[in-house]
Amino acid sequence: MKIKQSILLMGLFLTAISFMSSTCNTEDDNPPDPGCSGYAQMTVTGYINNTFCFDDNLQFSYEAENQLVVFSAIVTINDAIYSCGITINDFTGEKSYACGLDKPGYIELVKHGNDNEYYKSQSGTVNVTKIDDTHFEATFNVEAKGYYNNKSVTLQGWAKK
Repeated sequence: MKIKQSILLMGLFLTAISFMSSTCNTEDDNPPDPGCSGYAQMTVTGYINNTFCFDDNLQFSYEAENQLVVFSAIVTINDAIYSCGITINDFTGEKSYACGLDKPGYIELVKHGNDNEYYKSQSGTVNVTKIDDTHFEATFNVEAKGYYNNKSVTLQGWAKK
């Protein structure tokens, strides 16, 4: 009887924690846009203001033994190719990872075309909510800076496989 009560209390506790974490960080929440059926969606604000639905060329690698996660997808718009890249080094499971040049998490928006640019995360987080050899789900909210133009943008979105 005590085991059932303990399991019930643990379930209620976990439900409460999940509810509290989802309501406390509403600005970081970015549920999948029903209009985007791709592998990732990224809303970019700042120097660029656009929302991208990355629906092509999915690349995903999860190397548990090397503690490494790599995810990328692309979208072609007119004559430009945009890619969303997520890398997590020292990966230890489903949780939030700090992003930046010297942090375990790394988010990047790359534009290939007439004016190439690489927006690399400087700060923020990537939150991995599901992962195994064939599945990956994460949300992110980071501040990024252009490699060539030195302009700042905010990258917020989700990724899934």
